[in-house]
Amino acid sequence: MLMQQSGLSAEQLRNWLNNMRKRHWFPIKKGLRAPRTHEEFVLLQAQKRSRAASAAAAVQVDDYNGDAEFEAKRPRRFER
Repeated sequence: MLMQQSGLSAEQLRNWLNNMRKRHWFPIKKGLRAPRTHEEFVLLQAQKRSRAASAAAAVQVDDYNGDAEFEAKRPRRFER
């Protein structure tokens, strides 16, 4: 679809998309420049939320995986 609309070949289109990603997205992602468009801002915020969620999940797994202090505080099930 983009090839037809732009008149570019598949290789030209692929190169253009790669160049745009390298020139515009990586500097934003690394904090070297601020987002210029609303779309860039939304993508950056989504990435930050994703990182925060995965970091929180990793902390929860680390905290409760074999932690002796947690095991001591954990309520025991009533055994019959």
